[in-house]
Amino acid sequence: MIQSGQVTPDLRLSEAAALDETARSLLAIGDTAGALAAGGEAKQIYETMLAAKPGNADQLYARLEYGINIECDRIGAVRLAEGNLAEALKSFQAGLAIAERFAKSGDAQWLRDLSSSHERIGDVQVAQKDLLEALQSYEAGLAIAERLVKSDSRNIRWQDDLGIAHEKIGDVQMAEGDLAAALTSYEAKRDILLPLVQTDPENAEWQLDLSVAYEKIGNVEVAQANLPEALKSYQASLAIRERLTRSDRSNLVWQRDLSIAYEKTGNVQFAERNPPGALKSYLAALDISDRLATSDPGNGDWQRDLSVSYEKVGDAHLEEGNLPDALKSYQASLAIMVRLAKSNPGNVGLQGELAVFYAKLAFVYKKAGDSANAQTALVQARAILAPLVAQYPGEAQWKKVLAWLDQQSAALGK
Repeated sequence: MIQSGQVTPDLRLSEAAALDETARSLLAIGDTAGALAAGGEAKQIYETMLAAKPGNADQLYARLEYGINIECDRIGAVRLAEGNLAEALKSFQAGLAIAERFAKSGDAQWLRDLSSSHERIGDVQVAQKDLLEALQSYEAGLAIAERLVKSDSRNIRWQDDLGIAHEKIGDVQMAEGDLAAALTSYEAKRDILLPLVQTDPENAEWQLDLSVAYEKIGNVEVAQANLPEALKSYQASLAIRERLTRSDRSNLVWQRDLSIAYEKTGNVQFAERNPPGALKSYLAALDISDRLATSDPGNGDWQRDLSVSYEKVGDAHLEEGNLPDALKSYQASLAIMVRLAKSNPGNVGLQGELAVFYAKLAFVYKKAGDSANAQTALVQARAILAPLVAQYPGEAQWKKVLAWLDQQSAALGK
C-alpha cells in the first residue's frame, strides 16, 4: 500500500519499526554498514513525520519522538561498534536530549530511557579515556536508577539497572585508582544481587553477575593488599562459577570464567606464601585451559591461557623448591609461546613477553645448576629483545631486562 501511494501514519510507523528491527538484527551479526543504513532510514521516516507537525495528535507526536530516540541510540551503537567515538557520542547525546524532555513528566519508562542514555554516553567517554566525564554521566544515570527503585523496590528490572550503574561507576573509580570508592560501588552491586539470587537461585544470569561482583571486589582488595579478604571474595566467585559449569558443561565461556577464577584464587594463595594451595588452584585452572585449547587449537586466546597456566604451575613448583617439575611446566609454557610468537610476528607485546620468559627460564636453569641451557636461554632472550629495545627506546622495563641479560651472560662466561 505504501508503494501504491496509500500512505497512512500507521503504515509509515510500521515501515520505520521494520527498519529498526532490521538495523538491530544486522548490528547483532556485525553488519554495521547495513545497520547504519536501516537505522538512518527509520530515523528519516520519524523525522519527516514529525516535521509535518502532528500537533493535533499528542500520542502520535510522542511515538515519533520515541522512535527518533530509539534510532539515535541504534545509530550510536553502530558508530561505537565501528570505533567512530565522536559520531557515537553525538548520536547518544541527541537521544539524551529527547529523553530529557519527556522524562520531565515523571514517566517511569522515559526516566529509565534517560538513565540508559547517560550510561551509553558514559561508555563512549570511557572509550575516549575521558574518565571524569564518564563518571559524571554514570552518576547521572545512577541517580535516576535510584529514584526508580525507591518508587518501586519490587521492580526487578530497575534493581538490575541500579546494579549495573554501580558497577560501571566502580570500573571508572578503579581505573582512577580510587580504591575505597570502587570497593563501595562493587559492594553495592553485590548487595543488590544477593537478595535477587536468593529469590531465584536458578537464574544463571544473576548468578554470573554475582560472581563478577565478587571478582571485582577481590580485585580491589588485592590492590589494597588485603589478601585475606581478597581470597574470600575470589573463593565466593569461584564457588558460583563451579555451580554454573556443573549445570552446563557445554558452556565454554563459563569454563573459561572458571579457569580465571581458579587462577585468581591461586594468585592470592601464592602471594600469601601458600604454594601448595596455589599449586592446587593453578592445576585446576590448567586442567580447564588444556581442555579448551585442545578443543580449538586455532583459538589464540585459549592457547595463551594454557601457556599462562603452565607458567603459573611452574611458579608454584619453583616456590616449593621443586626445580625439575618447575622446568617441565615452564618448557610446556615456552613451547606454546614460541608457536604464538611465530604466528604473530607483528605482535610486539607477544614478542616482548617471549623474550622476558626466556630470561625467566635462564634464571631457573641457573638455579638448577644448568649453565649451558641458562646461557642458551639468555642468548635467545637477547636475540628477541635487543631489536625491540632499539625500535622502542622508551620501554624502560625492556631496557632493564636487556641489561640484566648482558650481566648474567657475562657472569656465566667467567
